[in-house]
Amino acid sequence: MAVWNVIQHDELSSAAASWTKSSIPTTYDYLYLVASLRNDNATYAPNYIPVRLNGSSGTNYDYTNLQGVYTSQYTAGTSFKYCCMNPSGTSTASIFGVFEMWIMNPNTAQQKSIIMKANSPRDANAQVQNTLTGGRFRITADIDEITIYGPVLGTSDISQYSTITLYGINGAA
Repeated sequence: MAVWNVIQHDELSSAAASWTKSSIPTTYDYLYLVASLRNDNATYAPNYIPVRLNGSSGTNYDYTNLQGVYTSQYTAGTSFKYCCMNPSGTSTASIFGVFEMWIMNPNTAQQKSIIMKANSPRDANAQVQNTLTGGRFRITADIDEITIYGPVLGTSDISQYSTITLYGINGAA
């Protein structure tokens, strides 16, 4: 039976440009991050929130999105920036989106497979942005840090009361 361990759980007591968990233990078979997010960007709803691993801002992220009714492919990006949609300051008040991210075999000497999905309600009229992303992180080092930024790499904040939980999962012994 799989064992799930909470590595970190945070509820933001105030808006923040980013959230980071560093020094992630290297003892897990999988990492799973789940978040309830909103941002304070007033220009568009919903917004993309970039995710970076190990602080890497190089072109180490390959991924493909299935988003709403169209598919788009991005390669050699500097973050998984088109995968994490969440309601913005122009969305109906108190609406938060859900973001999930799986990292398979985060501690092997090979590139890391990533699966992400997001569901972002836009307003009270049930307009919703859904995103499913598959990708890889082209670094072979252990994953020891995850950062989620506000839209456009921190030019807007992740809103107060957003919650983020990171789990480490081990399979049956």
